[in-house]
Amino acid sequence: MSKFRKLLDKALLLPDQKATMQGLTNILDSHLLELEGIHPDIYWEVIHDIHKLVNGAHFDEMMAVWAVSSLSNEDGTTGSHWSKAETDQVGSSEGFSYVDFNQWDWYYVLNMIYSDYYNVVGSNNSMYIALAKAWIMDRDAPVGKAFLYWSAMC
Repeated sequence: MSKFRKLLDKALLLPDQKATMQGLTNILDSHLLELEGIHPDIYWEVIHDIHKLVNGAHFDEMMAVWAVSSLSNEDGTTGSHWSKAETDQVGSSEGFSYVDFNQWDWYYVLNMIYSDYYNVVGSNNSMYIALAKAWIMDRDAPVGKAFLYWSAMC
């Protein structure tokens, strides 16, 4: 067992766990910021693992914006084609209940479908919406398909 694990186990036995965890968080955050500058790949691996622990296999704002900003679109652009407000509007018009996916998952998927299939679909927005809807609502896929897919791709 590592020294870190031993200290963490001991910290969980202290009477004021919340204050202890806040102190631990401050220490780790400071060192993770240093790590991001030195080894961004390791930093993002740690952030990804913590994200999954906290959010499950779903995007939140930070991860979705980062994932979408990294898209290299077939139309020669990079990043989002649709804003979050635009994808929310589409989700609303489609009547999504956001049970097996959330709004950030949808934001990623609609932009990812545009990014990957522009050379096939062109400027047909209705087709992107139909493809993205079919992709994210795939009955055979596990809950969290969008985040799991992105995780495998990056």
